[in-house]
Amino acid sequence: MFEASRRRQSASSVLTGRMSWNSESHRDGLPPSDWIMNYLVVNNPQRHRFETIVDGHVAVLNYNQEGKCFTFIHTEVPQELARRGVGSALAKAGLKYAREHGLQVIPKCQFVASYIEKHSEFASLLSSGS
Repeated sequence: MFEASRRRQSASSVLTGRMSWNSESHRDGLPPSDWIMNYLVVNNPQRHRFETIVDGHVAVLNYNQEGKCFTFIHTEVPQELARRGVGSALAKAGLKYAREHGLQVIPKCQFVASYIEKHSEFASLLSSGS
């Protein structure tokens, strides 16, 4: 089902989140800090979410869009994918999409709000009401 919906998406709605791991993760058996992970993140406007599949698990960033405003509602990453940068890849892809389409952002999702605080290059996307 996901493959069929992904094929229907235009090329402009497929985004790749490129994430690097921090050095603390290496002590926990995760990849070293210079290792880069790429996730294919797809905008699924019919379901109002950005999504990716990693190791058979679906992770999503839900949103609502009204006019030129994107409200990020909730990020959901399965426990099996925790601490692998999947949530950050979703947030980055959603924010890049908003920037590319001239949208303002309301981060009701605390994860996305925190991501914006850590990545000031996205602060200009914040709606005056957020």
